[in-house]
Amino acid sequence: MNKYILFDLDGTLIDSLPLIRQTFEHVFREMNLPWEAEQTIDTVGLPLIEVCRRFGGERQQEMFDRYLRHQETLHDHMIRGFPGAVACLTELRRKGLSLGVVTAKRRQMALRGLQLAGMAEFFSTVVAMEDTAKHKPDPEPVLKAMEGLKADPALTVFIGDSPFDILAGKNAGIKTIGATWGMAAAERLLAHQPDFLVEDWDQLLQYLLPVSSIPAC
Repeated sequence: MNKYILFDLDGTLIDSLPLIRQTFEHVFREMNLPWEAEQTIDTVGLPLIEVCRRFGGERQQEMFDRYLRHQETLHDHMIRGFPGAVACLTELRRKGLSLGVVTAKRRQMALRGLQLAGMAEFFSTVVAMEDTAKHKPDPEPVLKAMEGLKADPALTVFIGDSPFDILAGKNAGIKTIGATWGMAAAERLLAHQPDFLVEDWDQLLQYLLPVSSIPAC
C-alpha cells in the first residue's frame, strides 16, 4: 500500500509546456540565439539556471533574467492543472494518503501555480528549488520531501513526467511512476525503468488505490 505520494509539478500536475515553450522561444529570439525547441524542452525538470547555463553559455545570467521577466507576464493566464487532477487528488486525500510536491521551480512560482490550479490545499509539503543544494536527478529534494511527510521509503512513490524525476526517485530508493501526459515521450521514461507507467489519472489511481474504491475522475 502506498501511503506517501510525491508529485513533480510542471508537466505532471500542471500543464505548463505552452508557457515554457513560448517563454524560451521569446528569449532565444531576443538574444539572437538559434531556437532549439526539442533540446530545450528535454531539459525541463532541471533548475532554470542550469538550463540557461547549457544554452546561454557566458550569457546565462542574461538568459535567466529575460526568462523570468517574460514568464511573469504570461504565467497567470497560461497556467492550468491537467484535467482530472483535482478530482483524483481529492480522492487520494480522502483515502488518507499524504501528498507532497518536488520541483526545481522557485518556491514563489511553484506555490502560485498550485494556487491558480486549485491544488495548494492538497499538499502537506512542497520542496522547491531554494530548499536543497542539489536538484533532480540527485535524490536530495525527494529525501527532503519524505522528511517533511515523515515518510517510510517502502510506502512512498514519486510520480513525474521526465527522466530526471524517475532517476531522482530511484536514487532516493523509492518506487517511481512515469506520467506520459507530460513533456517526455513514453519511450524516454521507459529507458529509465520506472516501476509503472500511466497514461491518465484514472490509471494512476488504479495503481495507488484498491480498484473497488476508485470513482471515475
